[in-house]
Amino acid sequence: MFRRSSSGATQNRTTVAEVHTLIVAPKDSSTLRASFLLFDDGVHTDVAPEHELYLTMHDLSEMAEASSAHHISGINELISSRRVEGGIYEAVHLTTPVTVAETFVGEK
Repeated sequence: MFRRSSSGATQNRTTVAEVHTLIVAPKDSSTLRASFLLFDDGVHTDVAPEHELYLTMHDLSEMAEASSAHHISGINELISSRRVEGGIYEAVHLTTPVTVAETFVGEK
C-alpha cells in the first residue's frame, strides 16, 4: 500500500475503492465491525487485478480496542459479499476470467 519515491520518502498511493460492511453492531450490544475493503493502487494493466481485497475487523470496546486486516486476493470486481453466520463471511469476486466464491472464517 505504500510506495517509495525516488527521494526515499514513503507515500501512500492507495485509495479505498469500495467498502462492503458486513457487521455494524448496535451501540448497546457488541462493538464488532466487519467489512470487505477494496483498495486501488492506481496501477492497471490488462492482466493485473485492478483491486486488492481485504477482510477487516474492528472491536472498539470501552476497555480495549482490536483491529485486523487480512489480505484475501487481487481481484477485478467484487460481485457480492455477505455474512453467512457468526464468524463466517463470503465474497464472490471476479478474477479474470473466472468468478470465484470464497468463504472466510473470522472471529464471531
